[in-house]
Amino acid sequence: MHSLKFKLIVFVVVIISITSTILSMISLNIIKDEMTSTANHSVMNITQGAVNSFKGQNQKELDFLQSIAAIDFFTSESLSVLEKNNELKKIAATKQGKANYTFYDKDGRTTAPNGMLIPPSNADYVKAALGGKSFISEPTFEPRANLNFIYYSVPVFNENKQVIGVLVSAANSIWLQMVSNNMTLGEDSHPAVISAKSGKLLTSFGEYEADTDVKDIALGNDFQQILNTALSGKTGMGSYFDPKQKTQIIVAYAPFTDGSNWIAIGSCPYIVFAKNIDLVKKQIGLFGVILCIAAIIFVVII
Repeated sequence: MHSLKFKLIVFVVVIISITSTILSMISLNIIKDEMTSTANHSVMNITQGAVNSFKGQNQKELDFLQSIAAIDFFTSESLSVLEKNNELKKIAATKQGKANYTFYDKDGRTTAPNGMLIPPSNADYVKAALGGKSFISEPTFEPRANLNFIYYSVPVFNENKQVIGVLVSAANSIWLQMVSNNMTLGEDSHPAVISAKSGKLLTSFGEYEADTDVKDIALGNDFQQILNTALSGKTGMGSYFDPKQKTQIIVAYAPFTDGSNWIAIGSCPYIVFAKNIDLVKKQIGLFGVILCIAAIIFVVII
């Protein structure tokens, strides 16, 4: 027969083990819920931060155009389109080639390199500004430069608040990818930009390059449903299982609301945040073992 002390040791160890297991399960559930909430907030905050960064760059370009459009030289109706375009070349030179600037008259005409007026433009960015609104275009490939440009335009008003022309800047769209690369979610994920108008990526998204149609992103039906909701102009979150990474991915999305029809989408593997849960599991397990050893030593001593 076992001694009373042995039975007491077994009893104490069993009680501590059961108590530790119950407390561990409760603690892990609480931690998991908190971790999920923290992960969701983190991904959404970074995505919203990306929206603000992209919008800020767009607004910076529009503000610069509007500051030029307010100069008397460009509001004057006595100066020719050629004179105004020559002045814009000087301004472009101070920007170190970051953008090209063009003036169009109230009929949508500008000048060719030889100084001759060319036929009215049917470009959306010209028509929108002639209608009194600022405009941000989709990145557009220009074969002559072999680059993608984003066209920004603002109306030019005379002293009677009548539109007398349009100021347009053509900026290399590479800045979109640069801003994306400078923002990180988790370990190596970056927020991406999607055009709600074309349904294409404007920056890379994981292994998918810019200009990819989002319908061709093969990440499953759950991800496509998230994209469809994002493309509808809503702000929200979702998750999907990535078969390649074999893990759950958290996704946040938000529209720009600046007239660009762009959407930011950020994603990050949940496992990046769940690593802390694994650490807590080990710590709780170690704590339970220490308690059992301490209880056995205590019972043996007494």
